[in-house]
Amino acid sequence: MAAVRRAHRDVHHGLGIEVPVLLCCSTDSATGAAREELTPEEALRQDLVLDVRQMVARAPYLGRDVTVRQVPGGVHDLALSPEPARGEYLSVLTGWLAARLG
Repeated sequence: MAAVRRAHRDVHHGLGIEVPVLLCCSTDSATGAAREELTPEEALRQDLVLDVRQMVARAPYLGRDVTVRQVPGGVHDLALSPEPARGEYLSVLTGWLAARLG
């Protein structure tokens, strides 16, 4: 936990990443006690690990060139999300890479 807290602090102070960054996350999250009230279907459509609002708010601290894309219905690991979220994530990822790499 100490390492996670240090990393969060470092992000808050700015990482200064000098290469383009793609931050993808779900549009919804339920952390802490809110997870206890979810139905199984709801749990399969949002991030149960991280607060996506916090991720989006802190994205500018990563570097100067940060692209944020939120995927409706995505779970914490977007590649393991149910369809259609997984397909949208993969489309965003490959499209971003194609645009950046030419």
